[in-house]
Order: sequence, then C-alpha cells, then structure tokens
Amino acid sequence: MVRALMGDSSGGVDLQVDYDGLERFAGELDDLRGQWDGTRPSLDPTAGLGGAADLTTAVDDFTREWGAAAKAIDSFMTALSGMCRTAVQAYTATDQHLAGGPPAQAHHGRDYAF
Repeated sequence: MVRALMGDSSGGVDLQVDYDGLERFAGELDDLRGQWDGTRPSLDPTAGLGGAADLTTAVDDFTREWGAAAKAIDSFMTALSGMCRTAVQAYTATDQHLAGGPPAQAHHGRDYAF
C-alpha cells in the first residue's frame, strides 16, 4: 500500500510504501503466472465436429486469438511482477541514501516498457 501524507510538520510529503506487500504481490503474480501457463487451450478444432465447417472455423479462430491474448496477459504479469520488485529496490536504496546508510546494490535486472 502506498500512502502519501500531505502537510507534515516540515511542510513536505511523507510517502510510505509497504515493501513486504509489494514483494508478496510480485510473488502472487509469479504463482498466478505459473497456473495461467496451464490454461492455454489445446483444442483440436476438427476433433468431433464432423465436418461442421463454420464451427471448425470458429473454434480455430478462438484458439488462435486466445493464444495471442494469453501471451499478452503472461507478458503483462511478468512485467508487473518485475516492476514491483524494482520499485522495492529503488525505494529501499532511496531510504538508505536519505538515512545516510550504505548504498544499496545496483539493480541489474530488466527494464520494462509498454
């Protein structure tokens, strides 16, 4: 949970980030993605349709479009999980810098763009 409190005694903004919550959310996305991978249809459009051309075409179209949508959803879940972890690293590094502590290790992961 991110919460900004406006107007503290110094007139600044106090930003609080639930690091554990972001890490948990990233893990849950990874778990969901593992389950999601098994939901892609493996339909054989011609099996049991007995020559119903319109139905065969509709099932084939659905299978193809669902596969493309599943790939996009998988990609978005991967990106969002990575962004959550990157945000935690960046916020932690900023906290350490502001507190005068040792610098956090540089992040050498992926950058995500849409």
